[in-house]
Amino acid sequence: MNINDKLAKAAKEAGICDEWYGKIKAGSDKRQLADLYIRGLKFCLERNYPDKTIIKEHFGDIAHDYGVYVDEWVEIANARKIILLGQSSGKIVCDKYNVGEIFVANDSEANIRLDGHSITRIDVYDNANVNIDISGDARIWVNSHNAKGIHISKSGNPQIKIIDKTIKN
Repeated sequence: MNINDKLAKAAKEAGICDEWYGKIKAGSDKRQLADLYIRGLKFCLERNYPDKTIIKEHFGDIAHDYGVYVDEWVEIANARKIILLGQSSGKIVCDKYNVGEIFVANDSEANIRLDGHSITRIDVYDNANVNIDISGDARIWVNSHNAKGIHISKSGNPQIKIIDKTIKN
């Protein structure tokens, strides 16, 4: 079974619509499939799709190009998009005037430092644990999707908004 068929089958089992099922089946290469993953990230994270072993096995060589890290230690500063999956962990910094999105899912852990005038959206899923240190005039929006651990410490004049986006089954 080729990767398109494997992904399409798993997507159908996860409840994907017919339009996106067709897009996955028609994907011409790994990069096009990775683009679909990023565009449909909410669906993917809410349904743990595709399984992390598929990402590692079939997309491991390009995953970092899309900000995706699976079962890895990371130390990243000022990236536009970071997605931690599996049992990833690390330190993430967003400072100065940078704008970023951080997604932490599964059993991942992240220590996130926000400073300056940075603007960051953080989505936390599942058993993930995030420790956020925010200072200066930084702004964050934290979306909690059934998240187990969100811890925030602040200094200065930051703006913080936490939204409960509990997934209802």
